[in-house]
Amino acid sequence: IAGFNRGERLTMLPLVYEDLIYIGPAVSENAIKGWVGAFRLQDGQRVWRFNIVPEPGEPGAETWKQPEGFPVGGGGVWTPLSIDAQRGLLHVAATNPAPDFPAELRGGTNLYTNSVLALHLKTGQLAWYDQMVPEDDHDWDLTQVAPLYQATVGGAKRDLMATVGKDGVLRVLDRETKRRLFETPVTTIENVNAPVTR
Repeated sequence: IAGFNRGERLTMLPLVYEDLIYIGPAVSENAIKGWVGAFRLQDGQRVWRFNIVPEPGEPGAETWKQPEGFPVGGGGVWTPLSIDAQRGLLHVAATNPAPDFPAELRGGTNLYTNSVLALHLKTGQLAWYDQMVPEDDHDWDLTQVAPLYQATVGGAKRDLMATVGKDGVLRVLDRETKRRLFETPVTTIENVNAPVTR
C-alpha cells in the first residue's frame, strides 16, 4: 500500500477493527506527504484515505504558503493509532512538516502536521483536530495518541487522551469537549530557540 519507489515505508503496526485495517506510512522527508487509510480486511481494497498534508483544494491546504515549486511534505505516521469505539473515531498522531527546519520557507501553520487527528472510522472524515506544534522548526513530531482513559477531573468523570511528542510536553485532552486540560514538560527543555553555533 505504500509507494516504496517514492520513499514511503511502514513502521507502525496496522490496527484492525471490525472489517477494516488502519495504517499509514512513516516518512516525512524528501517531499513525501503523509496519509492514513482504511483497507478492507477481506481483500485489501482501500476504503478511504485522509491526506495529512492536504492536496491543493482540500481543507487545510491554505495553511501551506511555500513558494511555487518548493517541495514540501511531512505528516508521517510513525506510531500506533488508537480507537474511541464509543464515538466511532480513529485517533492519529501526525508528525512534523518537511523540510524539517526552515519553517519560513513552508509558510503558515502547516496543517495537519504535529496534530492529534480524530477521523470517523467508516469514512475517514475529519471530526476534529488539535495541532500541538504549529509552524514547527525543530522536527518536534507528535508521537502518541494513547492511552485513552477515564478520570475524575474537577469532580466530573471525563474521557481523556494523553499525547506527547518530541517537544517533551505531555498534554491531556478531553475527548468530549476536545479541549486541552493541561500540559506539562516531561523533560528538560532549554535553549530551544537559541541560534545554532559551532
